[in-house]
Amino acid sequence: MINTLNKQIKAEAMGITMYHEHLTIDLTEQKNDPDARLEGEALLQDLKEIKKAGVKTIVELTNIGMGRDTARLRYLADQLGMNIIASTGFYKEPYLPDFFYQKTKQELVELMVSEIKEGIEGTDIKAGVIGEVGTSQEITAAEKKLLQAAALAQKETGVPIITHLTLGSCGLEQLEILEKAGADLSRVALSHLDLAADIDYVLELAARGVFIGIDTIGKLKYQSDQFRIRLIKALLKAGFKDQVLISTDITRMSHLKANDGHSYQYLFEKFIPKLKAAAVSEEEIEGILIHNPAKLFS
Repeated sequence: MINTLNKQIKAEAMGITMYHEHLTIDLTEQKNDPDARLEGEALLQDLKEIKKAGVKTIVELTNIGMGRDTARLRYLADQLGMNIIASTGFYKEPYLPDFFYQKTKQELVELMVSEIKEGIEGTDIKAGVIGEVGTSQEITAAEKKLLQAAALAQKETGVPIITHLTLGSCGLEQLEILEKAGADLSRVALSHLDLAADIDYVLELAARGVFIGIDTIGKLKYQSDQFRIRLIKALLKAGFKDQVLISTDITRMSHLKANDGHSYQYLFEKFIPKLKAAAVSEEEIEGILIHNPAKLFS
C-alpha cells in the first residue's frame, strides 16, 4: 500500500501520475530569489486544470529543508480530491539543513523511516517516497552519505527512491553508491535526464533497470521538446518502455499560468500532442503516465 496525504492506496489506483512535482517549495534563502517559492491560490487553480486533464496522483518531492509544508499539502489534497504522495529525505548541498551535518548516517535513516512509518513532524501524514535526494555536478561527501542513508531507509520500508541529478549528471555514480548501500535499483527513479543531452548515456542508465525521468517538460530554456521526444523514442525503441516517466517539475511562481508561465498543464496541452504527432502511440503514452509510475510504487 502507498501512503498518500489522506489515505493509503494500491498502486493500481494511482491512475495518471505526475511523478516529479512540487506543490510547496521555498528555496528563496539559498537562491536569494523570491520567485523560488510556491504558494497561493494561483497554484491551486493550475492544479484544478490538470485534474480536468485526468491526473489522479501527484508525487510531491519537497522534502526536509526545501520548504515542505504538510498543512498546505493536506489543504490541497482536500480541495482537489487528488492523491498526493509526500516525501521524506533531503535535497543536496547547499540546501541541506544545518542539523543534517550533525546526524550520523544511521540517525538519518531513522528519521526517514520514522516519517514513512509513523508520520512527518508529529502529524499523521506519512511519507510515501524518499526524494528528491540529490547530488551536485560532483558528488560531495555529504551527498554520498545522503544517498547511502536513502538506500538503507528503502531497505527497511520498501518505498521508492527518486533522485535529483544536477543537469542530468552523475547518474552512474549515484547508482554505484545506491547499489553498494543495498538499494533496489528497480525501485529507483533518476530525475532530470532530459537535461543530460546525451542519449547514449541515458540508455546506459536505463540498462541498469532504473526508471528514467524526463521531467523538466515545459522548461524550454533548458531543453527543447524536440530533444525530449527523441530521447523518449530512443528509450522506447531500445526496449525500455516500462521505465520511462514524465513530469514538469514546477518550482517557481513564474511557472504558474497566472504569471504567464507554462505550468503543469503544458504536459497535457502541448507536449503529449507533440508525442502523438511524433508517432508515439496512445498505448505507449498510457504506459508512461499510468503503468510506469504504478510499477515504481508497487
